[in-house]
Amino acid sequence: MMKAKPTILALTIILTIIVASLATSQHQSIAHAANGRNVDLFSNKIPCDGRGPNQTSGAFVPQELVIIYTLVTYNDEPIANKLSSFVVTGPANPYQNITIIGVNMTNSSGIAKFSFRVPWPEEHAEEIVFGLWHAIGTVDIADVPTTDHMDFRVGWIVRIKSITTLNDHFEPQTSFLRRSTVIFNITAESIACIPKSGTIVINVKDSMNYPIMFMELDGLTFPVGESYFQASSVIPDSARIGEAQVLTAPYTDSIPNGGVLYSPAVVTTFQIITRDICIQSLVPSETSGQIGDMITITMTVKNKGNQTESFDASTYFNHTIIQTKNVITLPPSAQTQVVFTWDTHGLPEGDYILSGIAGPVEGEIETYDNQFTDGIVSLHDHAPPQTKRDVAITLVTAQPLEAQVGDPVYILVQVKNLGDRPEGFNVTVFYDGFPMTVFHVILLSPGAEQNLTYTWDTSSMFEGLCTIKAYIPPLPDEQNVTNNEYTDGTVHIIAPHPPVEKHDVAVANVTASTGQAFTGDPLGICVEVSNLGDFDETFNVTVYAGTLKIGGQDFLHLGTHLNQTVCFFWDTSGLSPGNYTIWAIANPVPGETNLENNWLTDGVVEVKELLPSIIHDIAVIWLSANTTEVRAGENVTIDAMVLNLGDVPESFNLTIYYDANLVQTITIESLAPNTTLLLTTMWNTKNVEPGTYVLSANATILPNEVNTENNFFEDGQVSIRPYYEILLWLLLIPSLIGLALIALLLLLLLRRRRRKRPTAMLTYAILSHPHI
Repeated sequence: MMKAKPTILALTIILTIIVASLATSQHQSIAHAANGRNVDLFSNKIPCDGRGPNQTSGAFVPQELVIIYTLVTYNDEPIANKLSSFVVTGPANPYQNITIIGVNMTNSSGIAKFSFRVPWPEEHAEEIVFGLWHAIGTVDIADVPTTDHMDFRVGWIVRIKSITTLNDHFEPQTSFLRRSTVIFNITAESIACIPKSGTIVINVKDSMNYPIMFMELDGLTFPVGESYFQASSVIPDSARIGEAQVLTAPYTDSIPNGGVLYSPAVVTTFQIITRDICIQSLVPSETSGQIGDMITITMTVKNKGNQTESFDASTYFNHTIIQTKNVITLPPSAQTQVVFTWDTHGLPEGDYILSGIAGPVEGEIETYDNQFTDGIVSLHDHAPPQTKRDVAITLVTAQPLEAQVGDPVYILVQVKNLGDRPEGFNVTVFYDGFPMTVFHVILLSPGAEQNLTYTWDTSSMFEGLCTIKAYIPPLPDEQNVTNNEYTDGTVHIIAPHPPVEKHDVAVANVTASTGQAFTGDPLGICVEVSNLGDFDETFNVTVYAGTLKIGGQDFLHLGTHLNQTVCFFWDTSGLSPGNYTIWAIANPVPGETNLENNWLTDGVVEVKELLPSIIHDIAVIWLSANTTEVRAGENVTIDAMVLNLGDVPESFNLTIYYDANLVQTITIESLAPNTTLLLTTMWNTKNVEPGTYVLSANATILPNEVNTENNFFEDGQVSIRPYYEILLWLLLIPSLIGLALIALLLLLLLRRRRRKRPTAMLTYAILSHPHI
């Protein structure tokens, strides 16, 4: 309870007046007012100050100064030196009910004044303070207690009541792909008695707390009651997958004009999802075999995205496709195995590199892991010789050899393939017989070594000596297994020293809302500061662009081991074009010794000259071939689609390539704005070497075109098979026909001779055969 400190006499008078006022009905007070006695209770909230009997005042915010006046008159004349009492009660609640009592004398104008600040407790503040407050002013006028009542609300004058996310069709949605548009639907509420002006700021961070969107809606009007606003932005490619956090807050004015918060930020979330598949492994049934063997290849694919996916998976030896299979409805985060059969009949002896490709699926951005190369499969024209299998651990080290509980210990394990064939195997690292980790060595070539590193977290360890050992389970047919185990020695774990309390503030992150801007563009610079020490600290934070001070916050209070993000507005008006290095500094606090982390450089923001109003932007949005495999000499039909994203007609060239080789250059004349055009060309593969080629299309970069990334589009792969397969059949068929004709002619001649010879001579010839 919050109370003023009147004298004992004043308290006695106040209590007497309160008792008298309770004994006197409101009807009597009104009657007395009609008989010339009048008390008018009002506040400092102009124009909604509550003048008149039993009126309502404008609203107040936490910690705001509330001034309440009583105007005391008798027959419309002010009464001076009249003792006036004030009783103010807060809303009823289960935590703390507030009553505030005050007393003062009227001045020569008949006005008594009483003031207090709206309290803001450390716990349950909104439940205790927010709501309807009631004030009573009481004065004894000519021996009659006379009162007036006034209500007022306490709360945030303007607050964000809710924020929801919509898609570009204005439908509610909480999951979005990168590069998609998010519309923020905002409901605000004002408890003021007149419309208020201000700004709404929206700041979005991804799952790694990196800022990805910043919007400022300036020049808004908040009417009394609810109002509705919308803003939109596109999720960048750099956004991390997972839950994004949206912070929305109303300000009294734009940030550059010194606007301050009407109320705390409201937080909502949405999911940034991805369509992403990958190949985790590609394992042949044998790495050395005989020509003609049927080798099975097992591909493990995983759906790393957030949607169920169906896609094609293919395997290759060198650049020749082996087989393609379809993976159907693979759930998110699931993996499956696809088995391919490789028929090696007719292949020449040699080494073959196996590889695989999965997808990509529509909307997939991270396609680097859609391809996988396994290793080498050796094919022989006879059974391969017996191989030697021998893997060994050649070294195990741990650093440091003495560590406090909780300190990291870095363990290095060195393995070597002493055999004469590639090997895959597991390595387990132990301390005192307890396994710490398992390394998976996928493919180690003969004679090759590999270093495996592990960081041992000793937080759960007890004091003592620990023996470090590494072990490889014996391989099938491995004869020498003595080198499969290696013991390093001992690591001494000791009790940690008592922590030393320290003062340490740091700049943890400095982030600009964009890396490029035009002169006059507003930029947001957010600085994340940390208190790494053991004491609550108060310090100053300043952010700079090169030598230019952008802004600062003085007397920032931060509790121990807490972080806080402070955002500043940078108005680039009047800046010369160029690169500006963004950095921030937290002023050292008394007793601080680690000063290296008190400043941090974010990077460079490039400020460019303002672009002309006309936008030039040509994009290649589609490229497709009618087949993925042809024989040399056959034609491939290639379709391409271009789009004019600018606002003037454009003429340009579209050039289509296979790898770095030219297919055709097409000239487009006067493509209208916001218009797409489908182009078709024919690729004659007559003089193309057999192999696999990637198709791409490139549109000419226009003068003053800024967005040039979409001028290039890459489609996929087309495999060209050798043309001599056809020639071989063309040569072989006439040869077979000729041999058949010769054999028929010889048979006819033989029959003719037999008909002309006598029987005795035929018998004699048989008896004279040299083999009888």
